[in-house]
Amino acid sequence: MIKSLIKGNRKLISNIFSLGSIDAVTLILPFIYLPLVVQQLGIEKYSTVVLHQAIYLIVSVIIHFGFNIYGVAEFHKINGDKEKQKDLYWVLFFSRVAIFTCTTICSMMLAYFLFDTSGFFLVCLGIIYNLGDIFFLRWYCQASGKLKFLALLIAVQKIVQLILVLIVLAKGVTEQLYLGALIVPYLIFNLMFFWYFAQRIGIFIPLRLFQKMIQTFRNAGQYLSSRLVAVLVDKTPIFMLELFGINGAAGVYDLVMKIVGACQTPFNVVCQAYYSLSFTAKSNVALFRIISLCFIAFFILYFALTSNPSILDWYFGDSYASAVPLLNILLLSIGINVISHNIGISGLIPSGLGGWFNISVYLSAVAYFSAIFYVWFIGAVTTLIIAKVTLFYLAVLMVLRILIFIMLSRRVI
Repeated sequence: MIKSLIKGNRKLISNIFSLGSIDAVTLILPFIYLPLVVQQLGIEKYSTVVLHQAIYLIVSVIIHFGFNIYGVAEFHKINGDKEKQKDLYWVLFFSRVAIFTCTTICSMMLAYFLFDTSGFFLVCLGIIYNLGDIFFLRWYCQASGKLKFLALLIAVQKIVQLILVLIVLAKGVTEQLYLGALIVPYLIFNLMFFWYFAQRIGIFIPLRLFQKMIQTFRNAGQYLSSRLVAVLVDKTPIFMLELFGINGAAGVYDLVMKIVGACQTPFNVVCQAYYSLSFTAKSNVALFRIISLCFIAFFILYFALTSNPSILDWYFGDSYASAVPLLNILLLSIGINVISHNIGISGLIPSGLGGWFNISVYLSAVAYFSAIFYVWFIGAVTTLIIAKVTLFYLAVLMVLRILIFIMLSRRVI
């Protein structure tokens, strides 16, 4: 199976290597400094940081507006037409500028009424991060095959972030300094990256693109809604645990999710690497093989991690006792997502079933928030209960996508 998948798929292997490099430096480098940050800040202050990060990451999803998926799909439709590719590049840029302007006004108004001076400053740092989202071009690199360049740039950016965080730790870390060390390099490097490609593509005046921007909002919006719902589901536990006043629980949950995210990264990389190639695939044979191999790899990873507590003890420190049961539950989400992500991204969307892709998200989100409301209503909010509800949501999403894929997909395995 492995030979038949690799043979004649050099582009897929190259994409996996490039995307893997990006996500490796993104997720592995923080494990160098996160335990030190938590030790200096304390789990309660770290929970405050996590809360603000959740806020500006939700805003980030709104700014990207589904363009990362829409941009790749649209780029392939106009492949070879440089003028239309140039229009697409600038349409997506000015669309993000418009969204950023609206979200910034709303964020500043809410922060002024809801937070004290310290919290208001953290919100301002989040706005700087979201400014960097305007210039982020992962969609363009994935569509045009420039992932190696993107991998190199992000690696340098993450190393700079690591150096700044270590300097902050040496001088005495605060919530503001920690977030600043992560956010400022993100903005600067994204701006440099954007300007590099803008010069190659050609500077453009947005006036005649206004009509295309409206059409782009309408077409890309379907991917925003599904992505936004998914991120709200992901961040709801942090908001609930923090707002319910469970000391340090949001920080523990975030640390566990970072472990889960790091373990899930290789599987997401394979999915994203195949995504841009799936539009020209004549069958779903490769997708079926990818899912099978990833699922086998998940079981190996699960048993390797759960049978080696020494590393986890070092990472979680004093939070080890409460974090490990949570980790054992949430690790199962990776196996569910191996099937769900691959069928959704590389199966339904390339088959012209983007609308059904969104419906699967909406229906499972209704089930999730109904369960969350019930848990809140009976006063049973704990990290373990919320984790089980999250697994329930992901299982419903997976089953819905499998059923849609089997019944409606235009290509047959």
